[in-house]
Amino acid sequence: MEFLGPLHPQIVHFPVALLVCSVLFDLVGRATDSSWWRKASMTLLVLAVAAGITAILTGEFVGDRAEELQHFPEATVDAHGDMGKTAIWLAGGALVARLIEGGVGAARSAVSGVALLLQLAAAISVGVAAHRGGGLVYHHGAGVAIDGKPIRYTDAAPDRARSRKPGGN
Repeated sequence: MEFLGPLHPQIVHFPVALLVCSVLFDLVGRATDSSWWRKASMTLLVLAVAAGITAILTGEFVGDRAEELQHFPEATVDAHGDMGKTAIWLAGGALVARLIEGGVGAARSAVSGVALLLQLAAAISVGVAAHRGGGLVYHHGAGVAIDGKPIRYTDAAPDRARSRKPGGN
């Protein structure tokens, strides 16, 4: 997936949107007792897990580059990546629960409730991961290059930028 690494910023939008819409579709399906909305939710969940795995794999590449070329602290990059992985594990758990809910008989409503909670936790987790990723790019400059050269983490540090006086040093 290294060749897709540079596309990580574009790929990550898919699991975010798909997980959130999956939860919303499931809630509409429950409220209206519509199997169509629930099936659509399941489809979105499957796509979200697939897109999330792709985002994780491409993120490993760009995370390593941010650490090596831009000297980003490993803990900062890993906090973002770990939250993304947590979101996809939760989504995978929701997917498994959805797949088995039809065959558990009397426990169907309990399994369905667990699936919804896992799905909701995944959507929240992917939102946190997205916020952290946005901070890496927009606050710290991860993946940003000037004249073709990646900026160093210290160049984008907010404390240095704030300490500069207008019109000079």
